[in-house]
Amino acid sequence: MRGWTWLVMAALLLPISACAPKRLAPVTNSPVPRPPRQATAPAAASDSLRLAPSAATALDSLPAEWRALLEQAAAEAGPPAPGGPAAGAGADGPADGAWPGEEAAALARTQVGKPYGWGATGPERFDCSGLALYVYRQLGIALPRVSADQASTGVHVDRTELRPGDLVFFSLRSAFDHVGIFLGNNRFVHAPRRQEPVRIDNLDDAWWNRAYKGARRVFGGDR
Repeated sequence: MRGWTWLVMAALLLPISACAPKRLAPVTNSPVPRPPRQATAPAAASDSLRLAPSAATALDSLPAEWRALLEQAAAEAGPPAPGGPAAGAGADGPADGAWPGEEAAALARTQVGKPYGWGATGPERFDCSGLALYVYRQLGIALPRVSADQASTGVHVDRTELRPGDLVFFSLRSAFDHVGIFLGNNRFVHAPRRQEPVRIDNLDDAWWNRAYKGARRVFGGDR
């Protein structure tokens, strides 16, 4: 009877063990292998120079018009004067270079080409003293009407000390009967005579050199 009991129990247990789920192996997080690192050689100095374009190459890549403008600006700037004042600073004036005569000279230059008119004081026509009168009036300075009287205003200036804006006087037919406004570099602007417009001439020309009688500066002098 005992043997039958064991046989029955074995018959009952066999299907249960066959249907029992199998034990799974534990999942492990194995690291993913990385690809081998490739060795890189350090860049040589010549490589970096090869990669960076030179200044000349960069300039060559610009349009011709731009290169011309850059070259012109560099030529006009020129090298700084050793030990000299900063740009825009003059020995006799403020750092902004605002010598008042420069404004007078610039204004006189804009009148070039306008017709002569005897007794005219602008703004469309001028005689010689009328041109000086008009220019200085724009700067708030009242000059006498005729050139002979203008020659007694301000202070005397030697020819070697002329600066833009100074009045230069000539004797053509009588003393101090003609006046112009000095521009610099021995040039002056004036209304010469009938049938000739306001123009620029040079003090070194034989005619004007012979007729030259002196100069006056109204900036800083008596008016």
